[in-house]
Amino acid sequence: MEFSTLKDQWQDVLNRSDADRLFLSWHWMSSWWETYGKLNNDSLLLLGVYDDSNTLVCLAPFYLSTKKIKNIYPVKIVQFLGTRVGGSGSFRTEYLQCIADSKASENCIKEVFNYLIQKIDFDELWLNDLIVDSVTYLESLKFADTKKIYKRIQSESQSYGINVETSFINYVETLGKNTRLKVYNRRKVLNSLGKVTIEPVDSHNFQNILSKLTDFHLHRWDEDISYVRHSEFISKLIAYSAIQVCGIIIRLDNEIIGCTFDLVLGERSYNIQSGYKDGVDKKIAMGSLTIGYAIEYYCDKPELKYYDFLAGEGKKSNYKVRIAKLELKIKTMQFVSSPMRRYLYKIKDKLDLLKAR
Repeated sequence: MEFSTLKDQWQDVLNRSDADRLFLSWHWMSSWWETYGKLNNDSLLLLGVYDDSNTLVCLAPFYLSTKKIKNIYPVKIVQFLGTRVGGSGSFRTEYLQCIADSKASENCIKEVFNYLIQKIDFDELWLNDLIVDSVTYLESLKFADTKKIYKRIQSESQSYGINVETSFINYVETLGKNTRLKVYNRRKVLNSLGKVTIEPVDSHNFQNILSKLTDFHLHRWDEDISYVRHSEFISKLIAYSAIQVCGIIIRLDNEIIGCTFDLVLGERSYNIQSGYKDGVDKKIAMGSLTIGYAIEYYCDKPELKYYDFLAGEGKKSNYKVRIAKLELKIKTMQFVSSPMRRYLYKIKDKLDLLKAR
């Protein structure tokens, strides 16, 4: 199966599934592959299941890559498009699963896993950011038990979001006193420091925001991240006209002190990245104020219903739990089929368990 001929079928089965409309869209996945995937000599592995009328009822968006351990020992890895073991260098692709017609998902996904084990030569299967309790997640566990494949949980996280159909003032009133202070009330302090303006992010100015996010990230995390490829990726998405760039820029006088980079699809806005300047004032938590301004911005957009903060936490604490509601639990699962690597991982995990005790 190839991307170039699959767009209509892909989007059709996506619309008949409960899969995420952004991250599992043909637009996101094909743009990711063109920007980050095929340049690494990876092999596309799109697995489709068709019914008797030749209608696509399930699509597994995988690719096959080879990772060398110690630059010597090659390991063949099957993983979701949009992800890469060890880090993809791209925006995080979340809410992953096989895209299956909701009326036939269980049997279809079984077929996908059976095909993998019977036809594909691989050492490990990685299912990054897999939605817990999705059919794909449940079937992957059954698959591992049946085929005696060693399974490991690599990471666990959860996503959060806010219903923005309400007014911003009503939302603020639901917050605890301290959170309300950080998200909203400290605006008085910020306004006392100079002229505060809020500008929208769109397809014309988002490159400037990405470069600013580089500065914010370097200052806060002491990591230098280049957004050049990210900009190429987003430009591809924009060209399809299906996904809109959105977000806000906060200026104090002429200086950018906070921003959000979001993507809008349908009635949902996804907070892909946020950044802010530390040390604006000792009374101000600029990250919280930035999010507060963003929430207000979306509450004022009647066409939007939900602001999705996705997974991930802050540097020092999980700020999302105080401002939003839990949406989904996510796990990254590793399935080891190689006998030797299965043996080594079992030893490692037993030793780690002993150390933990």
